[in-house]
Amino acid sequence: MKLFLCLPILVLWLNAPAARAADRVVSLAPNFTEILFAIGAGESVLAVSDYCQYPEEAQTKPRVGGPFNLNYELLVALQPDLVVLPLSLAGVSEKASSLGLPVLALANEKVDEVIDSIERLGEVMGKENQARRLADGIRERLREAETATRDLPRKRVLIVVLRSPEGLQDLTVASRETFLDELLRLAGGVNVVGTTLARYPRVSKEKIIELDPEVIFDLTFTAEDEDTLGVWSRLPTLTAVRTGNVIALSDPAVTVPGPRMVDTLARFLEILHPELADGAGLVPELE
Repeated sequence: MKLFLCLPILVLWLNAPAARAADRVVSLAPNFTEILFAIGAGESVLAVSDYCQYPEEAQTKPRVGGPFNLNYELLVALQPDLVVLPLSLAGVSEKASSLGLPVLALANEKVDEVIDSIERLGEVMGKENQARRLADGIRERLREAETATRDLPRKRVLIVVLRSPEGLQDLTVASRETFLDELLRLAGGVNVVGTTLARYPRVSKEKIIELDPEVIFDLTFTAEDEDTLGVWSRLPTLTAVRTGNVIALSDPAVTVPGPRMVDTLARFLEILHPELADGAGLVPELE
């Protein structure tokens, strides 16, 4: 398992002095906002996207919109010395750069990319030591889980990230090219969805019946307030439904590739291998 390969991070940091730590930062992704606060750079966060809800302090920051409704006029008016955004938002990055804004575009689709982002943000914020401690703590928890589950039997799991409320339409799942898949493997499971063209492909109910997962992790936000097993009982032949192994994990943090992914790993581990997680503190939450 090649979790810790140092993949290249595309950095477009223009019009900013290299030696000076950034202190007026706009974060356009929830995971980068979480990282900035986690490494002690929260006071330097000037504004955030509409989707940044954690930590609580982030909710008091001005909002600049999201990827499809970004308020560029406000962004320029704030005069940030750095705009941090996902590498996948190439159009936003190009537009912001054309307006003279310093942009840092970071990859965040895989576990090692998240860890690299923590360390890179530590460098540009002048928080290298804090970022290193955070990154090393995450690496250690990942290694512990991988070692503990290496020789255990693996249950076949479907990870659902989106579907219609109270229904099984518009089913979107995590493939093997995602950080959720990596966490699942570390927790001793195997993804029933293979490598696909899209990291989060839509699938039909017929395809799910064919895949027949033993466990379903339902990460949709609506799962908290509904009878999730009842919803999935519309597919009564599924092994996960027949055995009652449809698990609602509706906390939005589960789908954020940031520092709290070790908490997601701990939840996956507790469900799939409770004999390891129960009381053992194998994968404790970050402080």
